[in-house]
Order: sequence, then structure tokens, then C-alpha cells
Amino acid sequence: MAKAKKPTGGLRYIGNGAFLPQVPARDLTPAEVEKYAGLLAEAEASGSKALLYVAADETPAQAEEVVGEGNQDVVEVANG
Repeated sequence: MAKAKKPTGGLRYIGNGAFLPQVPARDLTPAEVEKYAGLLAEAEASGSKALLYVAADETPAQAEEVVGEGNQDVVEVANG
């Protein structure tokens, strides 16, 4: 599995309604990425961040590679 590159700017939301508590379920600016860094780091450690955000400068094909087809069921469960 390819290691996700560390974003240098904002993050693009791909969560389809799923969210992390206390983190907006939308695209995040670089300043917001810094503001929510602790929560995003926890989500990354658990694997949740890859299901919700990708680097804003990634193409859709790169985002799919990070998220992977097998994770779609997890998003649906987390979404309720």
C-alpha cells in the first residue's frame, strides 16, 4: 500500500457526510489543518482520516489510491 504524502496545504473533504467530532466536515484551509492538527493526527493513527480528507492538491485518482475501494463500507457504517 502506498504511503500517503503529507499535505503541505489544505485538505479536501471526501467524507460523504461522515465527520470527526470537533472538525468541520468540509474542505479545510492550511490554517484549519494546523488548528485541528491534534485531532487529525489521532484520526490518521486510527485510519479514519484517509476516509475523510485528502491533500487539496491531489487529483481524484490519487485520492482514490489513498482511500482505496475496500474502505467504502467503512464510510457508510460511520455515516450511520
